[in-house]
Amino acid sequence: MKPASLLAFAGATTWKFVSRLSAFVIFGIVLNIILFVLLPKSCPLAADATLGEKLSQCTLSVLLGVLFLVGFPILYAILGYKSAIQNALYHVYVQNKDLFFNYLSEKFFTKLSNQTLEKIDNINTFTQRFFDKLDNLPFVFRSVVRILQKVVPFADIVSESVKDTSMPNLDNRQKLAANLAHRTDAIVGETFLEPSWTLPIILAVANLLLFGLVKFLG
Repeated sequence: MKPASLLAFAGATTWKFVSRLSAFVIFGIVLNIILFVLLPKSCPLAADATLGEKLSQCTLSVLLGVLFLVGFPILYAILGYKSAIQNALYHVYVQNKDLFFNYLSEKFFTKLSNQTLEKIDNINTFTQRFFDKLDNLPFVFRSVVRILQKVVPFADIVSESVKDTSMPNLDNRQKLAANLAHRTDAIVGETFLEPSWTLPIILAVANLLLFGLVKFLG
């Protein structure tokens, strides 16, 4: 697998994550700014309004401001993060499985080759440490691997695959990638479906219904 192809794959996966998260955050902020502006103004501006009236009515406006300008955008951001991770997982595991395992194999052997070739007796420790830290993987890939690691023992699979490997050459990298794909399929299969839009739709509907209720009561 050419490094350029793996680099393009990593970039595309990161973009999948960033674009999905950004879309949720921007949508949540813009929608709720518009809704807040359209809410009935409950702070009395009349000079003869009593302090009690101002505090009572303006408190409601402040609470609504916190809800629409802070609360709902945070909820959209949380759902956006979860959806972005699911979107990245679907992209790498279902749509680009071969590229994903080639990328993971490449990162593992790159890390291995950067060591002063550790003794083969310590390959299990090295492998376990690699999958514990994943420090040479971008954030999105670390998140995806950690989700898969909940059901797939990557460290054990890699240790078994490379225990007789004396040098991290290209052929070994491809064999490791193929073995990872085969063993993972046997455990997981393609059970990771495309992210559902059910929760985001429920949140948007609840957001609009609350706005309608406040508008009606106001």
